[in-house]
Amino acid sequence: MKTLLVFSILFLTSCAKDFYDSVENIRVSETDAQIIASDFVEKLSKKHPPAKNRLYLSRVDKELGKEFEKILRDKGFGVSTIRPDKDDKKTINIAYIIDQIEPKKVFVRLAASSGYQVSTLYFKDDKKTSVRRISGFTILE
Repeated sequence: MKTLLVFSILFLTSCAKDFYDSVENIRVSETDAQIIASDFVEKLSKKHPPAKNRLYLSRVDKELGKEFEKILRDKGFGVSTIRPDKDDKKTINIAYIIDQIEPKKVFVRLAASSGYQVSTLYFKDDKKTSVRRISGFTILE
């Protein structure tokens, strides 16, 4: 699993200007997806303001992908889930990874074709409690 995580990080880092796909290696509840997506959309909107940027969201049809799309739209972003032409320079491509790196630690990273990347860790126990962030955000611009 750690090998896949490292490969995924390197893949997203190397594909800043190309198309890439999101990866959801674990399932999260709707509540957890809302918490995670809200955290990341808040960070993304500081770099790329809503209503001024058009986004292509590579999303997996699971809870986190659905919540990312909903929260981005609610925040005022123009969001498409249809892959744009490779020549489209105006659309910012967005992809994310969510993976469990230890029994109770969840890694999440969001990367944009602009070169902007943000990642953090969440704690998730086996009980029905919501995730909680256990590290600061690492931001690359």
